[in-house]
This record gives sequence, structure tokens and C-alpha cells, in this order.
Amino acid sequence: MLAVLGSLSLAVTRTLYTDIKTFFEDPTLPRREDDRNAYTYPGKGHGRLETRTLVCSAVLTPYLHWPGGQQVFQRTCRRLLPKSGKVSEKATYGLTSLSRQRAEAYHLEQFCRGHWTIENEDHYVRDETLKEDRCQMHKGNAPEALAALKNGLLTALRYHGWTNIADALRYYAASVASTFAFLAGNAS
Repeated sequence: MLAVLGSLSLAVTRTLYTDIKTFFEDPTLPRREDDRNAYTYPGKGHGRLETRTLVCSAVLTPYLHWPGGQQVFQRTCRRLLPKSGKVSEKATYGLTSLSRQRAEAYHLEQFCRGHWTIENEDHYVRDETLKEDRCQMHKGNAPEALAALKNGLLTALRYHGWTNIADALRYYAASVASTFAFLAGNAS
């Protein structure tokens, strides 16, 4: 389990956030060579160059008094816009119940990135393409029933090879015959 800190407003979380941030950013704190594990990788997309770095450590966790906490981490994203030369850098901090033996920096970064896969492939599609947040159904079991239908629809569309759900909806909206074939399990 990962917990990324910074957006919660509890006093305990603020103190925890500050402690973890200080641990990674204060150069006066003593460091051992083996107390940190780092993973860095470059990427590009949306017209920018990115360098992401995740540094994790198990040294601080005994002092945090956080149940099950095994490692703390700092995740930094440095972005360069090639056209303007503008550089920005953002750091987030977190805590995980995964020990160093179960997950090193590379694995923790994959877990963090995996969260955005879920957000982009499921939540965003439901919110924007299927307009779920704008739905007016609020009574009884209707919201849950509609959500179950939408989950089934997304699963079926992806099963039949659709990666762009908006394109799939336009395709089936344009042809009643294709829609009925899809509903009967004979999608083309």
C-alpha cells in the first residue's frame, strides 16, 4: 500500500509530511550510503521532456509512529518545455507498508505510475466520456445500478478491442445493427 502525502489536511499528516520532506531535503542530516535507493527515468509527452526520480528509504520509519510503515519516499518530476526552455520541478512525498525486500525504488515508481493508469483508463473515461459526474440520478439504487451498467459496457468494449471509448460510442451510435450485434455478443 502506498500513501502519497500533501493533499490531506490532518495535523498528523502535516507533521508526517514535514518530517519526510525534511529527511529528504535537509543536507545537514547524516546519511549512510545504503540508506537510500533511487530510480530515475526520462520520458516525453505532451510537448515536454520529463525526468522522474523516486528515492526511498527505510531509515526514518521507526521514528514516524505510523502503523505498518516500512519505507518513506520522495518522488520528483522535472519538466522541460523545449519550445520555451521553461523548467519546473515538483516533489511529492509518501509512505508505504512495503519493505525494501518487497519493493525497491523501481517498484514503488511503477506502483505510483500504475495509479495514473487506473485514473486515465477508468475514472477519466467515466467522468468525461460517459459524463458520470453530471448524472442527475441520486435516489435509491439507481446510481449504483447505472455505475454497474457503465462498468459492464467499458469491460465489453475493451474486450472487443476498443481502446478509445469515445470512438466506440460514436461507432455504435451510428449503426443500430452494429449496436444490436454488440449487445448480442457478435460485435464486429
